[in-house]
Amino acid sequence: MLWFPSWFYMTGAASDSLVRHFSKNGVFSVQSVYNVAVELLSRDSAGQSGLGEAPKGGWDFLWKLKIPAKVKVFVWRTCNQALPTAMNLQRCHLLVQNLRLYCSSEGEDSKHIMLSCDFARQTWAGLLLICRGPPS
Repeated sequence: MLWFPSWFYMTGAASDSLVRHFSKNGVFSVQSVYNVAVELLSRDSAGQSGLGEAPKGGWDFLWKLKIPAKVKVFVWRTCNQALPTAMNLQRCHLLVQNLRLYCSSEGEDSKHIMLSCDFARQTWAGLLLICRGPPS
């Protein structure tokens, strides 16, 4: 759950509705957030704007979104490597070892925790299953 830009209202014959341009049908879903996260990870790997960089146009879009403030702050902190990860705690001399707590690899940072870690991938997959509900 990295960027949540471009929410907008669609008007038409039915009542106004909030839609999201990242999903094909305009409906918010955990899958659409996961798809955006994967896209950002691939951009970051290719050296394009991704984690750790301000998006084009700055952060104004994030602060203007109609989502809870704690979600905005979490997204901003994640993208700016400002979470209390093992790497950041070690840099501040608050942690001796810089181990990834769930996969025991070196160098736990925001990007790893949110996208790269096998444990994180399993967590995202589990959330997708929970949000979709049982097969009908």
